[in-house]
Amino acid sequence: MLSGRQLAGFTRDDGVARRALHSGLQMSELPTILIIDDEADLGEILADYLEDDFECTVCSDPRVAVDQIKAKSFDLVISDMHMPVISGFDIIKVMQEKHPDTPVILLTGNAKDDPLVQEALEKGAKGIITKPFDSPDTVLVYLKKFI
Repeated sequence: MLSGRQLAGFTRDDGVARRALHSGLQMSELPTILIIDDEADLGEILADYLEDDFECTVCSDPRVAVDQIKAKSFDLVISDMHMPVISGFDIIKVMQEKHPDTPVILLTGNAKDDPLVQEALEKGAKGIITKPFDSPDTVLVYLKKFI
């Protein structure tokens, strides 16, 4: 068991990073979140915000994320709405097929002016987070409502 604020469970391979920061909890006791964003730095920043409370898997390649979704279940999925090749809408569809009870939250740069936000909610997204993020605490409180 880890003590204090030690980083554990960090690996990077094939566009996937797994992170968990523990305060006396085993990795398996933390809720799991899959973060999908083609801007790898943004996914890592979000994981930094959440690592005290969640085991985060970060995928910068949405094709790898789909493989992750098919291979295991997560408690929550956070995906960028606008990505090349596979969009947030595609992620919603895969989640509805594989894990219909797992909430999907989409990330967008401008929720007020993006006409696809309402469509995303109608197609199954449970919420929207606007980038850049307001504050770590705001994001954390918002996401805990879905777990």
